[in-house]
Amino acid sequence: MLNLKLNPDTAKLKPEHFISHLFEKQNSNNYAKLFDDTLMDIAINNNDIFSVKTEGGAKILLFDRVSEFITDISKRNDFCRAIINQLIKFSFEEMRSDKV
Repeated sequence: MLNLKLNPDTAKLKPEHFISHLFEKQNSNNYAKLFDDTLMDIAINNNDIFSVKTEGGAKILLFDRVSEFITDISKRNDFCRAIINQLIKFSFEEMRSDKV
C-alpha cells in the first residue's frame, strides 16, 4: 500500500473543484453561479493555507465571486465559460519544476 504524504501547504480539492468537472458542467443554465460557488468552496476549504491576513488580523479569502464583476448579468455564464475553456487547454504539468 502506497502511503503518500502531501505537504501541509497543498490545497485540498474535491473532485467537483477540478477544471475538468467545471468544463463538463459548462452547459448548465446557471453556470456562473456554479463557477463562483466552486471558487468560494475552494477558498473556504483552504482558508488556513492560502488566506492573506490584513494588518488587523482579518483573513482575506483566496477567491472572489468573479462573475459578479460582469455588470451585464446575461453575459456572466459566457464569461465563466470563456475562463474554463482557456484553463482546460493549459498544461499545469508543464509548469511544475518538481516533476515526479
